[in-house]
Amino acid sequence: MAGIYMLFWYTFQVDVNCVMLHELTSSLLCLVPFVPREFARKPRSVSEILRWKATEFRFFLLYAGPVVLLDILPQALLSHFMLLFVAIRILACSKLAAEHCDYANELLVV
Repeated sequence: MAGIYMLFWYTFQVDVNCVMLHELTSSLLCLVPFVPREFARKPRSVSEILRWKATEFRFFLLYAGPVVLLDILPQALLSHFMLLFVAIRILACSKLAAEHCDYANELLVV
């Protein structure tokens, strides 16, 4: 569990407490029955984040993150996450990336 605290602190520079991690894990695990089988991996506990695969991070960033972080992160951090989410969402779609690449860049530079 100490590794998770360090990962969040180094990555996000935010103090993470047990309650936040428990809420995040609960929210992610509540999504499991609703994740279609087309997704290679179902959401796992945050305590296993050091063993998450790239597809799990992608699922979190593009699909689950905006939903599960809504009531967990402070507003300032949530705003930053949403900027990242929108930029990556634009860049992940070739049609949107062609039309809005400059806007995605602005979002990432902010």
